[in-house]
Amino acid sequence: FNESELRQGFRDLQKLYGNFGYVNFLPEPVLDFDEQRKVVNMVVNIDEGSQYTVNRISLTGNTTTPDEVIRREIPLKEGEVFNASLLTFSLSRLSQLGFFEEIKFEDVRITPSSSEPKVDIDFKVKEKAR
Repeated sequence: FNESELRQGFRDLQKLYGNFGYVNFLPEPVLDFDEQRKVVNMVVNIDEGSQYTVNRISLTGNTTTPDEVIRREIPLKEGEVFNASLLTFSLSRLSQLGFFEEIKFEDVRITPSSSEPKVDIDFKVKEKAR
């Protein structure tokens, strides 16, 4: 039994579930240690929560570049199922445009709706001096 590998497995599962819109995925391991036989029996209860869709995508900090130029680099689309991998890919594509300083995951605000399974995504960008 290796607790760090178990935690890494849960992080990997969280990424996988996040690619299908399950932003509130929660694994709950139930462990039963049999010291005499040196065995760990484990059951993992998974609460995937609701599947979220993208409600609104907004950009903060952009004053020069037309929105259309930026939005075409974001494969996440409003109305589609949220996908965590596409969000990461979007950050990379926006940074590669060369118009902004590097955009990190911390520069993105994901706000779930309180009444329905939808998220608003706000990309905070900082334009480079031209």
